[in-house]
Amino acid sequence: MTAPPQSFMLCGPTAKKAHATLPARGDLAHIGLAGIIFAPYYAIPMPHRARKGSTISVAADPEAAACGQLAASDVFDVLDIAGDWAWGGTPCGQTGYVPAALLEPLS
Repeated sequence: MTAPPQSFMLCGPTAKKAHATLPARGDLAHIGLAGIIFAPYYAIPMPHRARKGSTISVAADPEAAACGQLAASDVFDVLDIAGDWAWGGTPCGQTGYVPAALLEPLS
């Protein structure tokens, strides 16, 4: 039996990256990371624009630590929305949670 044309094998743990620089978390990753890191699901980013400035947080909690800033009209690629929070990242690599109400889809 021959192997499929492309296969993936587990060869050890994934190198840890700072959570605020890689659009990946335990259950979900950016589709661009497929084949690079393992995740149960990969998401295609949904570009949004910030209606006003906001802090990018490490968790979906108003009391969570900040890991970046989003200025008014900045692009934020949403990978997941749960409740009042959107998780994703900016084109320059800041990844985290932003209040979903502050974002509007790009057309």
